[in-house]
Amino acid sequence: MKTRVAITALLLLSCTSLRAQLLYRISGNGLERPSYIIGTHHLVDASFTAQIPGLPEALQHTDQVYGEVLMADMTHPDSLAKVQAHSLLPDGKTLRDVLTADQFARLDRCCHDLLGVKLSSEQLFAALGRMTPSSLSSYLTVMLYLQNHPGELNIQNTIDSWFQAEATRQGKPVGGFESLTYQMQLLMQDGSLDEQVRSLMCLVDNIDLSVMMLNDVTESYRNQDLTALTAAMDMLSEDDCGATDRENESLLYGRNERWVRQMPAIMRSRPTFFAVGAAHLPGDRGVLQLLRQAGYTVEGVR
Repeated sequence: MKTRVAITALLLLSCTSLRAQLLYRISGNGLERPSYIIGTHHLVDASFTAQIPGLPEALQHTDQVYGEVLMADMTHPDSLAKVQAHSLLPDGKTLRDVLTADQFARLDRCCHDLLGVKLSSEQLFAALGRMTPSSLSSYLTVMLYLQNHPGELNIQNTIDSWFQAEATRQGKPVGGFESLTYQMQLLMQDGSLDEQVRSLMCLVDNIDLSVMMLNDVTESYRNQDLTALTAAMDMLSEDDCGATDRENESLLYGRNERWVRQMPAIMRSRPTFFAVGAAHLPGDRGVLQLLRQAGYTVEGVR
């Protein structure tokens, strides 16, 4: 289900465990100076950076910052128009056109429970009724987070935006692995419409399970425990609304491989601080292991 992916995309405390690590140093393989990479949680406030060991030094010793996308692009009027275009169903269709009557009724109840207003109400349908199922899944996931973590998120000051804003403040270049258009296409229109509908309804019909997963992922991130974070994201099998193999390849593993192919040239040009979603770091096909396989030394910073 896209709940897992939405947490990753929008996702995702100091601890003495060896697994408690978000920040890593990348060295060797011809690099004259090390670069660094950190895992972010797209819904955690930037104030959390004060709890990450070694972070000020890593930022001080790098000359540019790279993220998944250029966050400044997201506030440009042309970019906002592109985001809106990717978030909408084609040809003027609405969710009533792509959902059965029963599916729409279940979604209607879910919106009422979560937002306090039914989707079928004139006001809410005007705002959300033309969204792609993937876009609505992401929106509802953010609403779940806000409902269960009140006061913890300042959408204007997320970790991802803070790193790039801090680099700009210091006069350092900022770059992105992906264009905003590409990422919006990926996150809002990935998969067939039937796949998107199945994922949306899986979220709608399993809100309690989604909340538990969202809370576990957030707690693991705040504990800086990538092992626990991965376990939380893997708690759902594909049959139980977990991410499908195709979704994993499209949204996670394929992107990891493309980023790691870009990183050598970026790091050779100047020492770089990379900030990407934490779910991209661990595992056999995660960015950390792919960098090691490419000949780099990757070590946790303490």
